[in-house]
Amino acid sequence: MAQLTCCSRPVVPRFLFLNVWPSNCTVGAMPSLTSAHFAEPHFACLDMVWIDCAVAPGRPASEYAVLLDIWEHGATVQTSFPVSAGTSVEITVGKRQVAAKVTSCDADQSFGFLLELRIGLAEAWFPRAYKPAWQSSEPTALTAAPFVC
Repeated sequence: MAQLTCCSRPVVPRFLFLNVWPSNCTVGAMPSLTSAHFAEPHFACLDMVWIDCAVAPGRPASEYAVLLDIWEHGATVQTSFPVSAGTSVEITVGKRQVAAKVTSCDADQSFGFLLELRIGLAEAWFPRAYKPAWQSSEPTALTAAPFVC
């Protein structure tokens, strides 16, 4: 089982507030996930991304998915539909699309499916070209206007 470790100060990522309530919280380091099963360091993310794929020949599917964790050559996303291992997908983060392949698809215990993705071009992915919303000033799918009473 993966375990969450983090920097010494409390972490309240800005994405939790969906930019509705102003927050002056800052993070000095990204929370990392450790497991004997990981060949590369994984980092907690919780960002929203757009997924495009074909769930079957001639049956395209698209939706917002939760980007749960990331690493230099991959990601874990949660979707509402299964996608077979070996299927090519496009992830849209910000204004860029990143090509990936599904390496595994498992039913989540609570909702949907967990897809493990292998990113083909590391230069187009984390940490070079993409950072989670709470570490980036780039708008994401969930950017909302400030809350006003």
